[in-house]
Amino acid sequence: MKKFFLVAVMLLCFVCASALAVYANSTPEEDKIVSEIGVLVNKGKYNAALKKVNTSIAKYPENAFLYYWKGTVLSSLGDKKAAVESFSKSISIAPENVGSYILRGVCKYELNDYEGALADYNKAIELDPHNVSAYYMRAALKLHIGDLDGANKDFDQPDKVKDEN
Repeated sequence: MKKFFLVAVMLLCFVCASALAVYANSTPEEDKIVSEIGVLVNKGKYNAALKKVNTSIAKYPENAFLYYWKGTVLSSLGDKKAAVESFSKSISIAPENVGSYILRGVCKYELNDYEGALADYNKAIELDPHNVSAYYMRAALKLHIGDLDGANKDFDQPDKVKDEN
């Protein structure tokens, strides 16, 4: 169940990252590489994706989405600390990338850094108040730490977001 939930969050964050990529200052070749890495990740070919992302980062060290995918791959391979570093690098290049905040928060949560995870989910919500994944992740964290009222409010938030649209 935990793995399924993480995969669902990763896919939702991929949509955020993909949407943001349209606005990034990247070349068509960079966009193609980022897309190819995404396909490898979605197929579960993490080692091939890691090899490609590392090679690509050497060529395009300022592409935030390469670090986003590196973090995603490292997280999937179980290296949460290295994943946090990659998501942090992605954020330093593209601080508006909501997906990097959410996935860094997931990794921090799994490392028992609940304050850090909460800060990342809060930042994601600040950047995109309509991001359902951020609310669900923050709700799960609040539930875990015993903030039942806060968890209930966050679990209800996606319905409020739908009502606003």
